[in-house]
Amino acid sequence: MKSHNITLNIEVSESLVVESYANELKQVMLNIFKNAEDALLDLKIQNPQISVNTKQKNSFIHLNIEDNARAYRWGNFSEKQ
Repeated sequence: MKSHNITLNIEVSESLVVESYANELKQVMLNIFKNAEDALLDLKIQNPQISVNTKQKNSFIHLNIEDNARAYRWGNFSEKQ
């Protein structure tokens, strides 16, 4: 992402502990980041950014990943002809 000047903003508490299948979680995260990168580059977004933050609520951890490629939001998809 550095080679494309995409800013990655991370706000994750270091005290969070996640019990998961590590390799599968890593693969999901990599796919999400790659999709965000593709959208940012396809749309030629100026000042491209991907933000990651977490919140813990009871025994759940909420992971939020956002980018500023607005056109790829749900409901804005169109088929390529």
